[in-house]
Amino acid sequence: MIDPLEPIIFDPSTSCTKDEAVAKMLGWMKGHIRKALINVTEYGIPESELPFLPKLEGSVSDHLQELHEASRRRLIAALESSEPPEVLESCLEEEARYRNLMANATQYALAIEQEFAKGALSAFSKPGQSATEGAGDSCINLLLLD
Repeated sequence: MIDPLEPIIFDPSTSCTKDEAVAKMLGWMKGHIRKALINVTEYGIPESELPFLPKLEGSVSDHLQELHEASRRRLIAALESSEPPEVLESCLEEEARYRNLMANATQYALAIEQEFAKGALSAFSKPGQSATEGAGDSCINLLLLD
């Protein structure tokens, strides 16, 4: 939930790109009200901020890579500083979770590709097309994505 004191952005978009659709399927960029300001660390955008992204800067792949790299660095640091087994286990679980998110993102992207491959029979074929026509990117109606 977004703190009512934080500045927000209202996004009335009715469609999104394939990459944005994958992000939404991962639980990111939820709803039409998003944070205007996102916290960014030295490792990129923390996972806790992803549901509130105002827009997707870069690709889902880039964000997943940053999350995984941050997780990997925490694991290495824990190993080097001889952290207790519980901390190491937590780091390993986090790293595995990001690998799982990567696998899910791939499956979601494939499912979207399969739907577009249906051509005129695709549920995505026309409703959002005009929104990204100039961008040269396929567009997915948000109602159909749900």
